[in-house]
Amino acid sequence: MSRMDGWFGMLAQAVDGGVATVPWWEESWAVWGMTLAVVAVPTFLAWLITRQLRVANLWGRLATVLVALAAGLVVTSLGWPPRMGIDLKGGVILVYEIDAEKQPEDGVSMDKLVAAVSRRVNPGGQKEVTVRQYGLNQIEVIVPEVDQAEVELIKRIVSSAGVLEFRIVANPQDPRHKDVIAKASRSPGMQVSDGKRPIGRWVQIDTAKIDPSGDPSLITRQATDGNPEVLMVLDRFDVTGGYLSRASGGYDQNLQPCVNFSFNSQGAALFGTLTSQNLPDPANRLTSRLGILLDDVLLSAPTGRRAECR
Repeated sequence: MSRMDGWFGMLAQAVDGGVATVPWWEESWAVWGMTLAVVAVPTFLAWLITRQLRVANLWGRLATVLVALAAGLVVTSLGWPPRMGIDLKGGVILVYEIDAEKQPEDGVSMDKLVAAVSRRVNPGGQKEVTVRQYGLNQIEVIVPEVDQAEVELIKRIVSSAGVLEFRIVANPQDPRHKDVIAKASRSPGMQVSDGKRPIGRWVQIDTAKIDPSGDPSLITRQATDGNPEVLMVLDRFDVTGGYLSRASGGYDQNLQPCVNFSFNSQGAALFGTLTSQNLPDPANRLTSRLGILLDDVLLSAPTGRRAECR
């Protein structure tokens, strides 16, 4: 679990998209090829012209003019129409300030907060939404060409607390997960269904906390933006942060920083059932990992050792 869950509550007053493709002229090979052509072709033409006119001493000047002209034509043609700013094509700018009285003792990482807000307001990455730090303790959200209904939706998304979930990570060795894994391999979207109800979901991974490479216990794939995603199993318990009654920082048995949390009575019963049904099986050497997610990002996935119902 992360302090991100509380950061969104500190912000003061105030979904399955298509695949994003890069134009061919923005590919690296095309950029290098056009650069070479813009220099070589006008230079060669200048040499031919000055040779025919017998004014070889003007070759360098003519080449410079033709190269500049060619570069201008290429930039204008490929960059047209020009991208207009929000002041020309319309939109809205939202500025949020962190409540200084509710900040944690060690402060707030603005970089992490900006990244978290970006994931919430633009999860697929298809919208032209800009989220950036503004001043020391403010965040600016720029949304071009937006109607009032979407503005209100973005305000609610940014101002509300993050969605914290506890889910079991899909395990290729667990026979209970074979069906969801098989269907997930054929599902291009984020949700995995058996035709009647959702049974799994692809989520992002915080690679700073979990390294998915070379981990055979994870079912992963690469998203359209190049980032890894991991498959989670959906259950009927739906244990979320809404059941938490207390959360505080502390240290585990290895003296590593951790978050201690407690559930209310209903959450404790659901969490206890979830963990008790996913205990290690010594006979098959089978273990389960409990995923801790915030806004559909896997932050931690410890191996379950015993049932917890606190």
